[in-house]
Amino acid sequence: MAGTVISKKVSYLNAGSHDVIRSILYNPCTTSILVISCHSDDSFVRLHCRAVPANPRLFADHGNYCTAGQSVLEAVAHPGFIEFHDSPCRALVLDAANGQYKVYDLSKPSYRVLYCLSADGITDIKLSRSYILLVKELQRKQWCRRHGQDATIALTVKPAGEFKQPESPEHDSWQQERNQQHQQQQLSQPQPKEDSSVCSSSLSINHICGRQSRRPPRQSVAPLEVLSAADGQVLVRHELPVELCHSGFQVLELFDEHLLIKQALQPIMIHNVLSLSLLGSNAHELLSQLSSFMHLQGHNMFLTVTGQILATWTFKAQMVARFAEHELWYPVDNQVDQLVCLSGDWLISYCKPRSSRAHLPAAGAAGAIAVSSVVTGKPLARIEAPDSGDPDVEGASVLGQAANNKTSCDTLLDTSHDKATRAALTDVTAVLYDEHMRVIYTGNRGGLVHKWSAG
Repeated sequence: MAGTVISKKVSYLNAGSHDVIRSILYNPCTTSILVISCHSDDSFVRLHCRAVPANPRLFADHGNYCTAGQSVLEAVAHPGFIEFHDSPCRALVLDAANGQYKVYDLSKPSYRVLYCLSADGITDIKLSRSYILLVKELQRKQWCRRHGQDATIALTVKPAGEFKQPESPEHDSWQQERNQQHQQQQLSQPQPKEDSSVCSSSLSINHICGRQSRRPPRQSVAPLEVLSAADGQVLVRHELPVELCHSGFQVLELFDEHLLIKQALQPIMIHNVLSLSLLGSNAHELLSQLSSFMHLQGHNMFLTVTGQILATWTFKAQMVARFAEHELWYPVDNQVDQLVCLSGDWLISYCKPRSSRAHLPAAGAAGAIAVSSVVTGKPLARIEAPDSGDPDVEGASVLGQAANNKTSCDTLLDTSHDKATRAALTDVTAVLYDEHMRVIYTGNRGGLVHKWSAG
């Protein structure tokens, strides 16, 4: 693997010294770069979005700062946010001041608003390619004592003729009175031992559920609304039961029609968002303590990041692969897409070198770039600086074998580039793979971008 450093700076993407960039995104629909930034002239309290044409000449013609492009979407004040979804080329914006969610079309340079949704009573919102999920405030499920007793009585085996059904509705109040008197008499008398020969229907609802209390557990419902992402029309409404004795209910993510839900002390559950039918559940520790997700659309799977461990799963909550070669050096949360790159059948990440035994890197320590198959988890290639302290690490691994669609790794000892390789693999903050050029780009804290190619 050969690393290349281009020292010529073309331009800053910032519009000026007042412009602090928070995130960037390439929009293939309009071949432009979307820049989210804060400005010092409004005390950095608003998010601004600017679309800059992806034309190198524009950067060269504007000196140190890039003043080209136009402001799009709208300035959003805290606690508002701007969220992009690249698959349908849409943006979700929370306008907290007006209490509205707005969905923008990014497929055309006009960046028009498709529709607006009221934010009143909404605690969370998820956007996928085809659907939008609105999660509303939990509602306490009312439990009526009279109905609870009636339900219990309805499942109790009674001697024939002891409680004859009333022949007309006029006898309802009389029957209820008799039922209550009979229950009071039963409660005042000592309860005999249960006979194992008694039919199971003689047990109350609470006994069937394995509970000794006559009152059901405290429960709420989470109202869910599923909307069409194309026009915002409501497709279906759900009421998802949530037990209050287990706090921490959370809708984790919406991947197409797959809804991932987690509740404290419960396994993760995957539902179909339209029918709410359960597709799978799993209490694996990598799912119960996960910190981040990535959707693998082409493989109908998802990637989880748990601390520094990567794993892939099906939407039936079954593990596909655990990536032993991709133990991340930095525990990541919302920045997983910067240190982990998915491209076709490849998973590329910035991770620990094989020689490291430390939990976190020491100052100035070089990491490694690992390449593995998304489907099997098998290592394909590795970029790693030589380490004389570990005889197993001979040099920088090349990507040539993986680029030729082979599954084995090759190692090339090139001591003339040891120092440059180590510097390039230190404090990496971003990883990107260019499918057309078959090269890997890495960026570090020093602002340098390195290009890695097979050779």
